[in-house]
Amino acid sequence: MGFEPHSSLPLALPPTFALQSNLLPHPLRGNVHGMASSICFQLPLVRQLWWWIGLRPVTRAWMEKLLRQSKSVVLVPGGVQEVLLLEKNKEVLFLKSRKGFIRLAIRNGAPVVPIFAFGQTRTYSWARLGPPIVPQSLVDRLSRLIGAVPIFMYGLYGTPLPHRTPMHVVIGKPIDLGRPSTNPTDEEVEEGLKTYIQAMKDLYERYKVKCGQGDVDLVVDRLPSGGVRSLGGREVEERRMKG
Repeated sequence: MGFEPHSSLPLALPPTFALQSNLLPHPLRGNVHGMASSICFQLPLVRQLWWWIGLRPVTRAWMEKLLRQSKSVVLVPGGVQEVLLLEKNKEVLFLKSRKGFIRLAIRNGAPVVPIFAFGQTRTYSWARLGPPIVPQSLVDRLSRLIGAVPIFMYGLYGTPLPHRTPMHVVIGKPIDLGRPSTNPTDEEVEEGLKTYIQAMKDLYERYKVKCGQGDVDLVVDRLPSGGVRSLGGREVEERRMKG
């Protein structure tokens, strides 16, 4: 399952797809594992909490293990890279180079399901380091060093608590990627990714008014000046997925 957007924090993913969640259709309850950045599992207490609700490290090994057990996995294809692209009053996705999850799905004969979390972007206000106050090169080095984007987030009354705003998680129809293949071609992967991106756009357009975002544009892969800078930690996870 491809969950978007990352936003400043993908707050809707854990409660929606937790093993204990009653928000999912009955066939999915207890059969879905969300995937989280490996850095989350290096933090005491957070590691135990995430593990208890069913989150697992977003690595190819873990995803293949779960898929072989006929489990469903939920990941954010755009990842923390989308934090670099955040824009006020817009939903921003970074997907056109994210082929690893499509390749993995084809290898394991798993469909890909588009999922959009409406309202999630509004749960936190944010301020990000960057020009003209801080040189972009310094931001890039710091991002690679810590494996995350240096961003200041604040919620209700300036606290870590999220703003009180409704969220709607919409699950689209599964996309059949064809017969399993241990070595899918670049063309097969590219076609699968294009289909997923179009399905995500259609899902957004279909539900944006009903979910209170009729005035919010969806932006897919609009790069900042100088291109997109990759984060060190995310690069490691991407290599693990691509294999």
